[in-house]
This record gives sequence, C-alpha cells and structure tokens, in this order.
Amino acid sequence: MPLETTKSSSILASIHNQWLQYQPLIELCNNLNDDTISHNAVTGLAGSSGSFLIKAVLQNSDKPILIVTKDTSSANDLYDDLSVLLGSDKVGHFPARQILPYDFKAPQGEIMGQRISTLAGLLDKSLSVVVCSVRSILEPTITKELLSSNRINLESGSETELDNLVEQLLTMGFRRVPVVEEVGDFAVRGGLIDFFSPGSEAPVRVEFFGDEVDTIRLFNVSDQRTIKKINKISLLPKREIPITQESLEEYLNNLSERDADYIRSRYLNDPELPGLEWLSILFGISQGRLIDYIDKKSIIFFDSEDILYEEAGHIIDEGKTLYARLKDRLDKLPDPELYYQNPETLFQLLKNYHQVDNVPFRGGRSGVIDFGCKPHPSFGSRLDLLTDTTKEYENIGMTYFVATDTEAQADRLSELIGERVGEENKPKIEAANLKGGFV
Repeated sequence: MPLETTKSSSILASIHNQWLQYQPLIELCNNLNDDTISHNAVTGLAGSSGSFLIKAVLQNSDKPILIVTKDTSSANDLYDDLSVLLGSDKVGHFPARQILPYDFKAPQGEIMGQRISTLAGLLDKSLSVVVCSVRSILEPTITKELLSSNRINLESGSETELDNLVEQLLTMGFRRVPVVEEVGDFAVRGGLIDFFSPGSEAPVRVEFFGDEVDTIRLFNVSDQRTIKKINKISLLPKREIPITQESLEEYLNNLSERDADYIRSRYLNDPELPGLEWLSILFGISQGRLIDYIDKKSIIFFDSEDILYEEAGHIIDEGKTLYARLKDRLDKLPDPELYYQNPETLFQLLKNYHQVDNVPFRGGRSGVIDFGCKPHPSFGSRLDLLTDTTKEYENIGMTYFVATDTEAQADRLSELIGERVGEENKPKIEAANLKGGFV
C-alpha cells in the first residue's frame, strides 16, 4: 500500500512524494514499523539519495533517527543535506571533539556548543534526527543527570538574583569578559547581563528590574544591536566537564605530587584548562555517552556497519599509541578503554534498536533492499550537455531539478542557460545545498 504523501508545489517536495511511492521504501518502512526489532541492509544509494531516504523513513515511522557515519566530513555533508530537507531545527549534529586523549588541548567553543545543544535537544525530544561520526559516538560526554541539573531557564517576569546567576555561569564554565563575543562569554553592566550560550543562534541580553527578569533579547555581536525580543531562554553549560579554575585544585590534591605538578605545569594558568576531557577520567568524574540519550524506539542508520567497526578499531589503536607516549610521565594514566567506549560493546547495544545498514554493494547477500540510485551524469561546464540531458528526462516523464548552493547561483545559472537555449527551454533550477545529485 502506498505511503502517505504531502502536498507541496516545490520540486523538492515532489521528489520526496515520489520516494514515498517507491516500492523499496515501502518495504523498508514496513519492516521498521513492525513491533519486532528489524536489522535491514540497503544498497543503491548515491549522492543525496540517502538523505531523501531518511526524510521518507522519518515521515512514515514516527521514530527518531540516529545516523552514524565513518568520519567528520561525511557527517557534515549529511547534516547539511538534512537541514535543507527537514529544517535545521529538527536536525542535530553531534561532532567529534576534534581533540585527542592524552593531549593538552581545549576543544573549540563552537564544537562544544554543537555537542551540548544536540544533547539538550535529545533530552527535550525536540530533534527528529541526529548525525554523528563513529568517533563521536565512542567519545565520552556529560551525563544526562549533570546536563539536566546544569541548565538555567530564564523567562520574562520570573525572579532570579543577578549575583546568583553570575555564580552559576562561572560554575558552568562561562568566562567573564568586558564584551561578549564568543560562545561561553558573559558580561555584566549594572542590571544587564549578556551571555552567549551553546545552542543559541546569537548572544542574549537580559535586563533585570530588581530581581525580576524584565526583558530578554538576542543581539548582534558586531554592533550590539537587538535582533529580536524573546520570552525565554535556556542556558547550557559551556563545556561537558564541570571543572573550573577554582575547583581544579581539589581534584589535583587527590593525585600524587608528581602527577599534580606535571598537570599544573601544562596548564600554566590557561583559563581554558586544556586536557580536561581526558583528565576528568583521571579525576574520577562520571562519564556519559551519546547512546545514553538515544530514545529506545529510535532507528539507527549505519553508513556501512563493517566500515564503521573497522574505523572504530583504528580509533582505539590510535588511543593506545597516544597512551604509550605519555604513560611514563604520569604515575597514573587512564587507559584508552576508559575514554573510548568499547566498540564491541557499543555495536552490541545498538542491536537493541531497529537498524538500517547502508552497504556499498549487495555482495551476493539475500534480503538487501536495493534502491537502484546512481550518480548523475557529469556535465563539467557543458551547459549544452546539461540542457540536452534534462530534455531527455522531461521526455520520459522524469521529475528532476538542477540544484545550486545559493539563490544567487540559481539566478545566474538560469540566466546563462536562458541565453543559450531560450527562456522556454530552461531546466528547473532551485537553490538547495545538497551533497550530490542522483538518478
């Protein structure tokens, strides 16, 4: 039976509705909607066809989706695709920390912001899809309990003591500065407090009238002007590790003098406290995992489980190499297995969910659902070849469009093709920043 379609005049929606009528998609959705856990293998996905598949599955399964890719680049491409197709408010990206264990480096604020805001979205059940790499799902993160207790909710008309708010922000890892410019900054001027919380589209200015929150506004960093007024805001921790410069000594005092002195020498009063992500294990701080936040009824999409498992092995081996370089410098050094989740344990846990494994080829296996998509023809700069090909598609009744990254590019390409073939013969062109075409 055909799946339910949506009505829209856009070309993207037209292609989506055709996906919903595609027999391989119907077969897959029937499996995923069964009460019994199903492990499905699919193949024949090219370009951005996998993103259209995920959108179709999401519409017809009523289940959240977690997608695990091999690397950061693949995760970024997929996140961008799904943001176009679903809207960025429905898609979360949980990137890898981009710092390695046993190295004294601090993660970028933007990366931490993406990770923490995605975890908050999972807690709030506001995200339909989350994309991550295999490295990021192996890495530790803040526990659900700690994230829940370290959020501050402010609403116009509510009462909050400004001094207490400042103390909370410092505890959450925010940095007090004269002017807010980056995620994790905050500034106080009289009855005004500015802060830039992870997950916020812009910094926030809160004006107090006594202890009452009077107004909450988003503002522009460059000119400090108000973007818009909002009624409430949720502040998230700046970092996944609940340690500040002030509380660090408490943890160092529990270590041997040699270890404590070595760590102090590496910090050199750096306010970013580099290395906390792996040192927190040495300090005995509880660690969470992305899988802890995933709804039990979720569907897990693998970008080839075999490739992911192999990549996970490389990540563990890399951790062991880094461990060996530092182990003689500290009396006590946490093993890589305490930082990264054991891959075998992780993949075994994921078997408790509905799964869709995108395999590169059938390989003689039975039961693989083939979507039969292929990369689109290569046109280079040949506009004549592009227009000839799209005419062929029209003649056989194929729905198609030419995608560009921006509206300006779409307008310019339309103008160039119109000059060559005439306005009436122009192909359909639409701005849609997708990874790649497919047929």
